[in-house]
Amino acid sequence: MSLQRYWALIELDEDFEIWIVRETIPFNPLGNFHPSLIWVECTDEVGQDWTYNEKTGIFTSPDGGNTVDVPLSQGARIAQLEVEISEREEMFEFMAGLMESVGFTSDIGEEASL
Repeated sequence: MSLQRYWALIELDEDFEIWIVRETIPFNPLGNFHPSLIWVECTDEVGQDWTYNEKTGIFTSPDGGNTVDVPLSQGARIAQLEVEISEREEMFEFMAGLMESVGFTSDIGEEASL
């Protein structure tokens, strides 16, 4: 087993509501990539197209034959990010409702009025 730490870039597949590994790197991504990217510590066994369960902290291979556990603290970070995303969506819905209440519309063909 390797002592080197690896990191997996994960992305939420909203159609299937599951996290997918897009790539892995052998160094800490902190400060090297855009902060909106979500990285989870993993082993060198994890690769592209594996899935990640943020509630259990388990990576699963595409064929389902292999699994790798990671600390649940990683999953806690994912859960935190999901809450932040949800809060942003709520804010946008609130703003859309506010705009509609003052007469703005997003429907094509209708005129916006105050």
